Amino acid sequence: MGRRRRNNRHLPPRMQLKRGAYYYTPYIDGKVRWQSLGRDYSDALRQWAELEGERMTPGRMVSDALDRYMIDALPALGARTQKDYQRSLGVLRQVFGEMALEDVRPAHVAQMLDTAPAKVAANRHVAVLSAVYRHAMRWGWVDTNPCQGVRRNREKARDRYIEDAELNAAIEAAPKALSLAIQFAYLTALDLGDMIALRHSDIIERHGQRVLASARGKTGRKVTVLLTPALEEIIAETRRCKDRPASIYIFPNRQGQPYTADGFKSVWQAFKKRTGVDWRWKDLRAKALTDVSRARGRDAAQALAAHASGNTTEVYIRARDRVIVEPVR
Repeated sequence: MGRRRRNNRHLPPRMQLKRGAYYYTPYIDGKVRWQSLGRDYSDALRQWAELEGERMTPGRMVSDALDRYMIDALPALGARTQKDYQRSLGVLRQVFGEMALEDVRPAHVAQMLDTAPAKVAANRHVAVLSAVYRHAMRWGWVDTNPCQGVRRNREKARDRYIEDAELNAAIEAAPKALSLAIQFAYLTALDLGDMIALRHSDIIERHGQRVLASARGKTGRKVTVLLTPALEEIIAETRRCKDRPASIYIFPNRQGQPYTADGFKSVWQAFKKRTGVDWRWKDLRAKALTDVSRARGRDAAQALAAHASGNTTEVYIRARDRVIVEPVR
């Protein structure tokens, strides 16, 4: 057995991270061979799965199940979901990796939930562990799922609703490029990752109308958004931003390249610190879906959000929908 990692414990076996690039490092003929997998973790993971598939043998350790899950199940998920799951898989590898699958008990899962410093994140890790065990049951590696029946940590639903005056004030105070992004995010209810990936080539003609056609990163569901005059004006204005070069992306950074999620969040956090804005970027999506639900009903909000289930949409609008009721007199 190889030495246990001290760094980058989220990486699968025989994958290394060096100077921002990923490598496949099998031990062949007495030497470690380094094969480049590129700089994008999702792409590297897919290449690793292809290269590693021949080497894998069915095992009974949790780490074996995590490795096979990364090959069999993870590639079928959306890119953003993959990244979230990869973080959880790294944590699970540290906590349970060296345990036999059948030795993990509900009490172990509960202990992880109780001792985790980040209670909500622990819930997500357990959800991923449960998914791994469901697959392991299909493979015939284990007969039960230790996560079933274990009560998760209580989560408080976020109920921050951005009032119209707050939104307008932020739009007025923000630099032009950020102001346009705020307006666009509200009108389309796009997640940040989906918005910063948009290209001008995503604008097409359909049934005589100009539309924005894109796949939502988290669900992979394709959504076609009608380009209203307001959206057309925003997109036109992005081309006139003096501090942004011509780009194939609708919301590029100062180098004309797509923002990374962390890069855009840094811009947003600096703006919040300077102006005192106290709402999160994701609250824009909640406001958009709440406003659409009030005006046109939940089905319209669900369609805009590209949610497969209306229950998911309710998570966004239920706590934020302030119903005004009349008193007795």
